[in-house]
Amino acid sequence: NSTAEGSITVRFDSTSLFDTASSGAPLKLEMGYEAGAGKKLNFIVHEAYISRPGIPIDGPKGIQVTFDFKGAKNATAGCMLSVELTNDVEEYV
Repeated sequence: NSTAEGSITVRFDSTSLFDTASSGAPLKLEMGYEAGAGKKLNFIVHEAYISRPGIPIDGPKGIQVTFDFKGAKNATAGCMLSVELTNDVEEYV
């Protein structure tokens, strides 16, 4: 069995993520790393369910909240998680 789960900490200016968490609807979650021009590693959870967060933390740059998430297999994508690597290597052996 495979799992895709974790947490994300976000700063935002609307209640859209709270609304999604409250409704129980899934969302597509994309995270990644960039190491310069043309060098990226992206993780895509095609069907992520986020939990309702605790109390938001107000800060000088907005509201910061941590959401826990769990991935599920997406019927359209045919998988739960995709990983995309972009670099200067044309093909792998």
